[in-house]
Amino acid sequence: MTSNYRAVLAFARERAALSSNALGRVSDELAPVLVLACSVIFLCIEVCTLTDAHRQEDGIHSNRRRERVTTSQNGMTRRCRRGRNDQMESRHGIWNRKGRARPVPLRDVDRQLLCERGGNPIRKSAVDTAGQRFITGAIRVGVIDGSQLFSLHALKGHD
Repeated sequence: MTSNYRAVLAFARERAALSSNALGRVSDELAPVLVLACSVIFLCIEVCTLTDAHRQEDGIHSNRRRERVTTSQNGMTRRCRRGRNDQMESRHGIWNRKGRARPVPLRDVDRQLLCERGGNPIRKSAVDTAGQRFITGAIRVGVIDGSQLFSLHALKGHD
């Protein structure tokens, strides 16, 4: 794991833990997206389209854009499983919040892993925007410097 990746991931978790209206807070989904995108080497669109149907005991069977891949071997599983479970826990809290009007989807293929605060599936453009704002914020507070500027996609394979 590179020090940049570790610093960025720790910053994402720290900022997601802030109160909902705090300055500098980031989306709860950002840290799990970083973990899944980097440790499993998924594209952002592949993370955004994951559902409960992709979950397996030994990893995640993804709907890759060019081929089907099961992630499971060589130590990626623990981080992958943690990212997936963190996101499922967050989603469970959103979906079971008192006063939520929409039902929880019954079929696992209809239960998107990533969802917004209202419980609807999150769009790739929302993740892209959150990622850009997050990286800009990380540079502003000195977590990384401007020469280390990267996108979420550029983090692939850096865990």
